[in-house]
Amino acid sequence: MSTSIINDPALVSKVEELWRMNLKYEEMLRVLQEFEGYPELSTLQLRRQAREAALQEVWHQLEIGQSTRYGQTNAHINIRHFGRVFVSKHAVTAATKALDPKGVDFR
Repeated sequence: MSTSIINDPALVSKVEELWRMNLKYEEMLRVLQEFEGYPELSTLQLRRQAREAALQEVWHQLEIGQSTRYGQTNAHINIRHFGRVFVSKHAVTAATKALDPKGVDFR
């Protein structure tokens, strides 16, 4: 059985809390599996969720024209602040390159 992170608000909240504690995916996974009741959760699921969240938030920022003004560092700060998305700078950069390669080259 696969646990869907997106459809489990309690799990999303726990992951966000662990992210804000600056835990790595492997550390988050151990806490979630051993102490929070998600024994079947995988690192791959956490990483996929982070990539999906980054893509959605970067797409939103592109749609409203906000991220076109920022370099990658400011885009990441903006997404974490306004989007309340627990994704890494690397995930934001990868999503931006995937969704707006011309904009990345321009910046």
